[in-house]
Amino acid sequence: MFSKTFFGVLECEVIPQREALKVPKKGADLQCKIEVPFDLACFGGSHTIQVQREDTCKTCHGRGVNADVAKDQRCSKCNGTGTTLQVMQTPLGVMQTQLVCPKCGGTGLDPTASCRSCGGRGTQTQTQEISVNIPPGCKAGSQLRIRGEGDKGIRGGQPGDLYITLRICPSRDFVRDGADIYSEKVISIFDAMLGTSVGVTTVDGITEIEVPAGTQPGTTMRLRGRGAPKLGTKGRGDHYVTLQVEVPHSLNDEQRKLVSKLKEACQ
Repeated sequence: MFSKTFFGVLECEVIPQREALKVPKKGADLQCKIEVPFDLACFGGSHTIQVQREDTCKTCHGRGVNADVAKDQRCSKCNGTGTTLQVMQTPLGVMQTQLVCPKCGGTGLDPTASCRSCGGRGTQTQTQEISVNIPPGCKAGSQLRIRGEGDKGIRGGQPGDLYITLRICPSRDFVRDGADIYSEKVISIFDAMLGTSVGVTTVDGITEIEVPAGTQPGTTMRLRGRGAPKLGTKGRGDHYVTLQVEVPHSLNDEQRKLVSKLKEACQ
């Protein structure tokens, strides 16, 4: 607000709160959280989501006015300015104040010209499907910015942006820490004693590893470069496999004798 005096006339201008509706206005930014599969978070790819947002009105195509109204769509009370002038006599002189036009609410349009579907905004609340590109190596809490996928602008203004915070679905087989992957593999006590080759499930599929003879329960083996891609850089993390040794729950008489002989031989 400002004031100025010329020859005893005090002029005051009040900026209308809704004056912004007369011109294009940028759409609001939106935020949402989505959950993506474990594999997609590791290797990236396209993911489709549904977003509720202000989108272009299908009736007026974003113009905010009806197609069947008269050519002159200006408000007759304010002549399209969106404001009216109020003159008051005060002890300081004559005060002139600009106010929001009570007929058009500051839009500058005749109320009959506004689109009936969107009320003159040029947008309506709609649910839209959006394809999101998930980058390789993203993790829980990562935030993506999708330009232009927020609310559409009012009266043809620029659209806002969409900010997406990621949640990662847990995996039945793996635990992920950054770019490193952890899993467990159960082997028999005999394979631990004698050594063997076993297939281990990784994010790339089945990989054969060599288990050396005499492997102890809880031994962790490292598979270099078999983890998740590193976000924003080249290379991958590692896969760590913890070997769990399974001990038989019960033995028959013959098996017990054989184990006893082995025990004696090892002492």
